[in-house]
Amino acid sequence: MATLYQTASQVRRIIVFVLLGVIVILVVDNVSRFLNSPNNPFAPRISFYLDPDTNLGDIPVPDMKSFSISSDSNPVFTIEGVFGKFPDSAFVYPIERPREKLTTVEDATSTATQLGFTGSYTAISTDEISWQNAQATRTLTFNKVTQQWRLRTKYLFDAAALAVKQLNPNIDFYSGLGIGLASRLGFNDRSLQQGTGKATYALLGPDGLFTKPFDQQSANYVSIDIFRTLPLARVKNINDLPGTVKQSDLPANFDGSVYTIDPIYGSLYGSMHMIVSNQAATLSNDMYELDFINYTYNYTNFGVRSVVTPEEAWDKARRGEGALTELRLETADYFAQNQSLKVNKFAANGVRTEIGYWEPNPWDGFVYPVYIFHGRAETDKGNANFTFFVDAIRRF
Repeated sequence: MATLYQTASQVRRIIVFVLLGVIVILVVDNVSRFLNSPNNPFAPRISFYLDPDTNLGDIPVPDMKSFSISSDSNPVFTIEGVFGKFPDSAFVYPIERPREKLTTVEDATSTATQLGFTGSYTAISTDEISWQNAQATRTLTFNKVTQQWRLRTKYLFDAAALAVKQLNPNIDFYSGLGIGLASRLGFNDRSLQQGTGKATYALLGPDGLFTKPFDQQSANYVSIDIFRTLPLARVKNINDLPGTVKQSDLPANFDGSVYTIDPIYGSLYGSMHMIVSNQAATLSNDMYELDFINYTYNYTNFGVRSVVTPEEAWDKARRGEGALTELRLETADYFAQNQSLKVNKFAANGVRTEIGYWEPNPWDGFVYPVYIFHGRAETDKGNANFTFFVDAIRRF
């Protein structure tokens, strides 16, 4: 008869064998799952996004002007936080060459009328026309060839500008209002209608300069920017991917905001910038500034290009291949101009990094996919906010 010790020893051996069997089964199952998953670095790389093509031919490197820092700067480039997941390909859209068409002047006159300019226009040159109000305090100019609009107001003399203002206390009201104002002016491009608005309360000082007020009650104007939105990257149909890929493995589609670069104020502006007041119900009184190039985007004849990773793009910025478009001390006003500072360090914020588009001015044929890096700069005068734009296209 087996002793109690022998029985206990046999039970322990059985338990050990069972546990080993369970462990082996779990290991084999997990290894199999990993080898068949899209996260396996040893498996052939799966591109979830549309494959690059040769449509549009060679895409030039965008000529983005960089703001200069102090000549004695020698900054290091670091990353704070972790970059999100970005597509490995992106759409490139052509922009039709701006030109005068048969209805250009007629359409421009309609826009001018919406802004309260009812008189006839004046030809400034062969390409440019302008309107003025009766008091000569507001001037609207339009270039028939470049399709560029510009409205300016002499605030210290304009009757509506001198009147008491009543602003909506909800800034989101103005963020959503901008797209509606674009439609009222006759600008109905789908990238605008699907775009996003960014609004900021503004206070006009006696020197004619805007500052960001302490609160809404102190404001008398609102600065609104409309950022066009474009489809940037699209995921392949699951039927075009390996059979091991499940629907739950697919990443998200990407849309991209379109930025322009102002040489003085940096990357604050979207494709359309305006200054309004009150509820912007009567544009002849309530719109004071407008900047917009009425580009026509080609949404059917687009191309697909490979894009670099955000790490590669940030390394391009370190090598001097990016465009510094914003540099302001953290204590500076929202409307302050860029400052040339001695920079010791650029620390990109991984979470705030995005991929979008840069719209050129003047026209050069394309709107370009770019990485937009926001972050903190360490300077000789304290910390500053910065923005870098970096060409996202992978160029071999």
